[in-house]
Amino acid sequence: MNTRSTGLPQRNPFQVQWAVIHALFVRNLSAQFGRLRGGLVWAFVEPLMQVLLFTFLFYLRGRQELGNIPIPMLVITGVAPFILFRQIANGGIKAFRQSDALFNYRMVQPIDPVLANGLHHFVFFIFTLIAFTSVCHILHFKIEQVRFLELLVNIGLLLLFSLGLSMIFTVLLTFLPEARRFVPFIIRPLFFISGIFFTAESLPSDIRPYFLLNPLLHATEITRSCFYYSYTSHGRLDYLALCAAVSLTGGMLAMRINHKRLLQT
Repeated sequence: MNTRSTGLPQRNPFQVQWAVIHALFVRNLSAQFGRLRGGLVWAFVEPLMQVLLFTFLFYLRGRQELGNIPIPMLVITGVAPFILFRQIANGGIKAFRQSDALFNYRMVQPIDPVLANGLHHFVFFIFTLIAFTSVCHILHFKIEQVRFLELLVNIGLLLLFSLGLSMIFTVLLTFLPEARRFVPFIIRPLFFISGIFFTAESLPSDIRPYFLLNPLLHATEITRSCFYYSYTSHGRLDYLALCAAVSLTGGMLAMRINHKRLLQT
């Protein structure tokens, strides 16, 4: 039956894919929060507990601020980007496996659950960052500026970088389940070298370039500079864009090359 006889407009492939991603996104929300009382609150529990713990540890050491940034904002601008990265990079394989039955439908592609998972965590990252910075403002922790456009570009590049790794991990763990033991050894050390507990300026100049090979540190540095003009940032958007391009290209190639095999898993 053609579209003229039904009176329905014909959709192009991008519209079809967006409809699929949107449906998977809504399903993820229902699965995560549908059975929990006050479910939206649970989305803030993990970052809130980490922010409170690390802020308390800084205060125990007598630190009120670092790099002209109050400690709560220092921790928030470090923890929030890293959690976004970790949830997207680690969550792709889970989202893929939860959707494998849907691959019997021709319009659902293996990349769609990975993209929906990224969109899901990106939306909650935005809400989390707004909520936490608003609380800090209410509690009179100084915020010198908010450069929305630069912040949006920075987080967008971090999202693309994370999605690329998520695709790579999805393909890797689908065909090599044994790699599940090694992926955490890649993600966990990044927690300590991505600027959550320190600033790039505070590092010795002879080792700083090695730390700045980590694109997550650039994302953290740029995030902080978007709230504080007096902050000495060593983050570079062009380097983060390069890492995002390499990661996303590698991820999409991996998904494309293994497309048929992924549909058959």
